[in-house]
Amino acid sequence: MLKGKRRLTFVMLGLLLAACGRAAPSGQQATPATTTQAVAFCDLRVDGRWISTPSGQPVVLHGANLPTLTAMEASTYQPDARLRDLAVAGARIVHLPVDENELSPTFVPAKVVPFTEQANQLGMVVVLSWNAEITQPINTTVDDADDWVRLVIMYLSNRPGVWFEPYQRMSNVPPARQRNIVQRLIDVARGYRANNVFVINDPVWLLDPDPAVNQPLSGVNIVYAMDAPALKSTDGGKGYPVEQFPFLVTGWAGSADATSFSEALADVKSLSLGTLTPLDEQQTPGIPAALSEFWQANAVDWSTCR
Repeated sequence: MLKGKRRLTFVMLGLLLAACGRAAPSGQQATPATTTQAVAFCDLRVDGRWISTPSGQPVVLHGANLPTLTAMEASTYQPDARLRDLAVAGARIVHLPVDENELSPTFVPAKVVPFTEQANQLGMVVVLSWNAEITQPINTTVDDADDWVRLVIMYLSNRPGVWFEPYQRMSNVPPARQRNIVQRLIDVARGYRANNVFVINDPVWLLDPDPAVNQPLSGVNIVYAMDAPALKSTDGGKGYPVEQFPFLVTGWAGSADATSFSEALADVKSLSLGTLTPLDEQQTPGIPAALSEFWQANAVDWSTCR
């Protein structure tokens, strides 16, 4: 059912583009007439272990995990106000999940694109995430993730301040199969000449003892992500290879109390890892002072892009 719904969405998108006087994209994606060009933004790229600016300056990004646009619009804390507050607080990256039930023929151009443009203008990278779990046995969720990648490429291909997350989690999928699935999704984007950074969650295959399995993904502009508890096993070769590849810390289970959270922030700083921190408040504006102080003390100076 999901597969059929998604294919119908793409048919409707094609009709919408045609009605706007643009042919549906093929190969190199055209920018639909319903969008506007984002302002100039730092063209970040992955360079070995680092995320770097065009001048070669390494950057470490800190920011927040956000609710869906639907949830924010239904609250008293609207997306535009939230973005402005985050920027003032020192955030340099935000994570926006998109649910299946949010998608319509106009959701990405009418809602997501303006959100990304505002965030970029405020100096923040946006990670657009397909809010789905891929589980074993593999079903249509991989095809849905594939469709999500194609959809965001249609509107946001090669926007420097927009990164893609093709799924949020995988469960009970063998490590080698996980790697193959992710590689397929990245290859789809690269086949359309989209060089946006990809964020890949919990790459468990990198921990597999089999050298035929524990290989990094092929291609450029790939950033890995992990949960805060995994920080405790990053030494002695037992954890994720943070000394070889760029990582973000995106999950904070077990770090909910103030002391554990503060210790986790100290760990990510010592390891030069980026962070996407959850914010508890859904209805009331306000960012914890300690978090804002951390962001501002470790903020990226975008003048290094020039």
